Amino acid sequence: MSFKRFAPVLTVLGVAFLLSGPIAARADTGTYPDGNSEDGCTGSWTFPPIYVGGADGIVFAQATYEFDENCQAVQVDQVRLDHVPASVTGGEQRPFDTKSVPLVPYSPGQGANFGPQAVDTCHVQTWEQDVAGPHMIASEVDQTYSWNGSTVTLTSGAVSATTYFAWWHLNSGPSGASGYYNSQMAYASGQAGFYCDGWPFCPGGPNFYITLYENLTVDYQGGCGGYGSASGTIVPGGRVSYNVWK
Repeated sequence: MSFKRFAPVLTVLGVAFLLSGPIAARADTGTYPDGNSEDGCTGSWTFPPIYVGGADGIVFAQATYEFDENCQAVQVDQVRLDHVPASVTGGEQRPFDTKSVPLVPYSPGQGANFGPQAVDTCHVQTWEQDVAGPHMIASEVDQTYSWNGSTVTLTSGAVSATTYFAWWHLNSGPSGASGYYNSQMAYASGQAGFYCDGWPFCPGGPNFYITLYENLTVDYQGGCGGYGSASGTIVPGGRVSYNVWK
């Protein structure tokens, strides 16, 4: 699903999109390796965009997916709030290790910045949790932007990768990119790859390789939206969640 297909005015269309009800994720592939569900689902999954910053006052949104017997992603939870939960700003779970890299947007060109009047930061985080609930790994993109009702301008940004247990390791990234579709809409993306290796959950060597992705878009009216995706092997009984907040 391409995020570019949505109109620039996220603050209006995003609310209508979510009020239409839960939407199933697109599973590009999804199979059990060797037909054994104990090995977890292997595939690629792209989840629907969610939006904040509209007229409804919502500033935090979250969606969670589980995987059925055919490895299709099924939405099991959706949250929209007019505040950012303390568990997000204060850290829901203590990380084992975090690595971050900056995002430097290219110049938007002449006429893209006409005295911004407001500054916000848009965040998208994607994470995997095990069957018992704790987070195992996460990737996040954060992008600060200015907007004035006519144009949007990107400023500082970063992509981070987090492991929550010693047996999870960073395989690639974090990395990302940011830039402009036009003077009224800008984007940022991030990704990080992980694998599990170590006692007590992965004693047999590296396994459960997976890459988590984030994509966000911000607009000239202050809107903020994004989606997560995942490619690799989900641990048995695992979930993938993503949230967007500003």
